[in-house]
Amino acid sequence: MTLAARAFLLSTFAGLFVVGAAFLVAKFEAPSPNSYKRPSASASPQTADIIAGGKYYQLSCARCHAADAHGNDKANVPSLVNDNMSDGDMIAVIEDGSSPMPAFKSQYNPQQTKIIVKYLRSLK
Repeated sequence: MTLAARAFLLSTFAGLFVVGAAFLVAKFEAPSPNSYKRPSASASPQTADIIAGGKYYQLSCARCHAADAHGNDKANVPSLVNDNMSDGDMIAVIEDGSSPMPAFKSQYNPQQTKIIVKYLRSLK
């Protein structure tokens, strides 16, 4: 193999590697929780709860359920938008987990868990 052919193959491989790595980082990196605007001083408590719930969601749920909460069919991760679960059932799953989803009871108190559900309901 000539030196020019080796250089071409090496540069092609390096280019594919960079593109593949960039795709994986973009695909699987959780969005920044700072992407949500803070509520203004005049925001209603309901609006503030939804914004806070969105931050909690982005920190703990978006990695698997997607930033828009529509899930991932290929990975068998359900959408949380227009979910048929009751609020109580959704709270129980968040707190206790559901294989393979881990439990978040130790990470969020009951009020924070309710706020996450309030955020998910706002996506309908």
